[in-house]
Amino acid sequence: MHFKLDSRSAPQTGVMENILLIRHWVARILAYSSAWNAGWCRQDKRFENDDILELLGFLPSREARIRRPPQALEKVIGEHSLDALLAEDDLYQNVVKLGDRLSLTEAERRLLVLFCYKDSSEILNEVCCLVKGGSMRQITALLARIVDVPEQDVQAALKPTGVLRVTQLLTLHMASGFRGKDLSCMIEVEDELHESLHVPDASDAHLVSLFYREADKAQLGLQDYKELKEEVAMLSRLLTRSVEEGIKGVNVLFYGPPGTGKSELAKVIGESLQMSMAFVPEEERDGDALTVKGRMGRYNGCQRAIAHDSRTLVVFDEAEDCLCDSPFMFFMPSKRQTEKSSMTRVLENNPRPTIWISNRVDMDPAFLRRFSHVVHMDNPGPSRRERLVREAMAGEAVSESFINEASKLESLSPAILHSSLHFSRLAAESDHVTESLIAHSLNARFKAMGVSERLKVETHKGLPWRGECLRASEDVASLIDQINPDVPVRFCLHGAPGTGKTAWGHELAERIQRPLIVRQASDLLDMFVGETEKQIAYAFEEAEQEGAVLLIDEADSFIGSRSNAQQSWEVSHVNQFLASLERFNGIFVATTNLLERVDEAAMRRFDFVVRFDCLDQEGVLLLLKDLADAYGIKLPAINVQRAMLDGMEMLTPGDFAATYRRLRVLKNPPDAAELVGMLRDCLSYKKKPSQPIGFMASLH
Repeated sequence: MHFKLDSRSAPQTGVMENILLIRHWVARILAYSSAWNAGWCRQDKRFENDDILELLGFLPSREARIRRPPQALEKVIGEHSLDALLAEDDLYQNVVKLGDRLSLTEAERRLLVLFCYKDSSEILNEVCCLVKGGSMRQITALLARIVDVPEQDVQAALKPTGVLRVTQLLTLHMASGFRGKDLSCMIEVEDELHESLHVPDASDAHLVSLFYREADKAQLGLQDYKELKEEVAMLSRLLTRSVEEGIKGVNVLFYGPPGTGKSELAKVIGESLQMSMAFVPEEERDGDALTVKGRMGRYNGCQRAIAHDSRTLVVFDEAEDCLCDSPFMFFMPSKRQTEKSSMTRVLENNPRPTIWISNRVDMDPAFLRRFSHVVHMDNPGPSRRERLVREAMAGEAVSESFINEASKLESLSPAILHSSLHFSRLAAESDHVTESLIAHSLNARFKAMGVSERLKVETHKGLPWRGECLRASEDVASLIDQINPDVPVRFCLHGAPGTGKTAWGHELAERIQRPLIVRQASDLLDMFVGETEKQIAYAFEEAEQEGAVLLIDEADSFIGSRSNAQQSWEVSHVNQFLASLERFNGIFVATTNLLERVDEAAMRRFDFVVRFDCLDQEGVLLLLKDLADAYGIKLPAINVQRAMLDGMEMLTPGDFAATYRRLRVLKNPPDAAELVGMLRDCLSYKKKPSQPIGFMASLH
């Protein structure tokens, strides 16, 4: 057997070529009369390509001057049978290995070999250039003669649903048929496949690595997904039974924000089931990103390559480009790059169970209903987030208060947390700056993500919570101790700003040892129709799933009276809130400064409606002492304090918190008179409420 390097194929250095096989195919192509005629030069009255003539062993003075394909071509074709040439060809042997995994027909194998050699051999490519475009039937008939198989086999190999095309191993360029093209550019072999097949005696693992990569070992375990314990158990049974029974079309969707552990969970499930995980590649071996069609081709190839492996599952990560429409650009939707019909066939006929992982879920409903199960993986809830933070920061030089503050960050995902910790370990000069470095890294990431949350390294604890000083229509201090945390209850706290409504909700969650989820009205309101309703529903669902206290601040912003609504969406907001509140099986706290705006139906659904008022003088004295003690300010006798505070009836706990923050920036603390003056300043912008009379006065 003879091999030589085509000296004119510089970019393909190192590619071995079977010169006898190429010569055989060149003869078969030129025997097609139009190909020989296309190479004929009318002016010189001869076949003008001497390199081709030399390869065939023809003399320019004899065969080259024959106007029609010379009979000598048949002699070249008859020197060796195509079967014998292929049997000794290294590239064909690689195709056989690949064909065994993909269940390729002989026609499909020979077409791959032909077009691989066409791309690596300049002479064979030049001969293919002589075959001008025709109908699909004419081209398939010619290819059948070239590769020596029945014409119907070539037709089957090149049809859109054939293995070569659904796996993108071969691409047909026929937007308007093959007319105007020549054989060299009608059909192309996938670049990475071309490289793989030209590796001498390529291993089976190397060839199938084109379609999937084996998963790395999981860094987490089942214990790290305690909140998804039931989901994982159901998925494990689903995947196990579908494998054992050979059920087609089993697909599971994991979706949620980046960094929430979706890919890691897929690995964890695979390892727990003692199954291999085949990850569909997102890029080629050289690092270039695959197109959407390229990825779908890899996926189809992966499914065929592991079709007979009963212990392997498929994972398609970063699937949003294939499943979801592209984000809006300039208020114009960009269409998905996969056809709906082909995508539905993929989801209905995959032989091996597949886990699809996406950061988004805005896909065609026809796709969603074809998933066997859908799992939403959001950023960790309060309880899981605290556990992750404590585990990640174990051994780090951080304080308990820093861990508590970090655990409150709702945008904190496992990936972001570990990346920021990694940054702090590499960038730290000493252990004393660990907290500031972690906070700096997290805040930089949140800013880049467009998230308003920030982690602050606080050195001041603030004033202690004083339930006994609050002035409300209920004894709110003792009310916390009487609440049964296992019984659903709904609170509406109303009153002037700063009277302690939100702080009471925080204290309630801490005392009953439940996580707290806080939502401002701005967190729930959205400019797009229907999105506010989704945000409201999700807030209640998340709180119930986490067993958390749900506190919604400024609730009047979206549960205003429907009788005063001017837009239909205002009514829709209230309806969604009422429906979610009715179904909520947990503890709910709503705060508002404008109770008169709240819808009457919403008011009927609250178990406790508590009015918070400004502090009485005893409450003011108590907080004044706490404030003075925090900064070492000496206070006068109690009767003098009362005199100093005379006429300051509208102070609230919020005024003391604001003054505490103001004092932090001063190098030298003020004296008692100056401290009271600061509190008096807080009253300067407050409007005195009108005095209610008659029946309304009795309500107060």
